[in-house]
Order: sequence, then structure tokens, then C-alpha cells
Amino acid sequence: MLPGINLGHNATQQTKLPMASPAQVASWVFHSNDDMEAAVNIHELEPGFAISEAITPEDLEEVAQRGYKSVICNRRPGEAEDHPDDARLSEKAKSLGLEWRCIPVTPGEYSDADIAAFSRALDELPTPILAFCRSGKRSVHLWAHAKCQGKRCDIPALLNAAREAGHDLEDRRSALEAAQDTSS
Repeated sequence: MLPGINLGHNATQQTKLPMASPAQVASWVFHSNDDMEAAVNIHELEPGFAISEAITPEDLEEVAQRGYKSVICNRRPGEAEDHPDDARLSEKAKSLGLEWRCIPVTPGEYSDADIAAFSRALDELPTPILAFCRSGKRSVHLWAHAKCQGKRCDIPALLNAAREAGHDLEDRRSALEAAQDTSS
């Protein structure tokens, strides 16, 4: 049996629940005892900043309920049928009191202006901030590049945070190190 929490008071009627990490629990929505459904899949990269894959206007309600104050959209207008533009998302975010910033980028193509815009958003927007794109990859790339503009960037820690969120940035290590070298 998995280690867990003993909820029973009577030795013959004990129920054990498997232990879950706080991150696992945060990604569940309980509708009933027999029905668990995944919620918006959010991965915290550092305190005050997280990423997610594509979200809908309806998902923004959960984002607000989970305490996020700002949202950054990294999807390009028309990149997929489910994302003709960010108008509906932006309107919904504003109606929920969320700050909205759109910094659309093409996967793997991040200009200095894109990185600077993302860095400004990190500095200016109220936290916590949720950034998203189709898979979360562009958002984690922009976050890592923006963080490397600082003089005391811990690149291994950035790579590890991205890896724990399901994104391997090892192929970007040299670009991140070069960005750090020029900002020192």
C-alpha cells in the first residue's frame, strides 16, 4: 500500500489516501469523491511567475480564482483555429480584474525587442503573473531570456525550473550564457 494519510478512526474501517505533492493537488479540481478533472495546467517557474499551455476565456476565471493578477499572451494572432486573436481573452481578463499584456512571438524566433518587452512586463505587471502560449514553450523561453539579462542570473537554476515545468532548455544554454555575458 502507498504511504498516505490515515483518515479512519476505527481499525476495521480505515481509509488511506495516497500522498500527493502540492503541485499535483494544485492541478486538480474535485467535483465529487469519484470524479477528478485536471484544471488549467500551471507550472510555477519562480515565486510570482508561472506558465501554462493555451487557455480559453473560460479558463481565465480559474486563473483569477487561483490568485493570478496578470496574464501575458505569447500566441500570435491566427496561429491556430482556437486563437484567431486575443480580443476575447483580453476582454475576459479585464472583466475579471486581470492585467493583460500580449507579446506575440513565433516559436524559436525571439528578437531583442521581444525579450525586452517580456522583461518590461515582468517588471511592470502585478504579481503573480501567468504567461501562456500553445504549449508553454515560448513563454518559458522568453522568461529565461529575460531573466538572463540580469547580472546575477543562475542559468542552471533557470534550466532546472524549465525542466521541472516540462520544457528542456538545454539547447538554448549557449544563447542564455551569451545574453548573460553581454549584460554583465
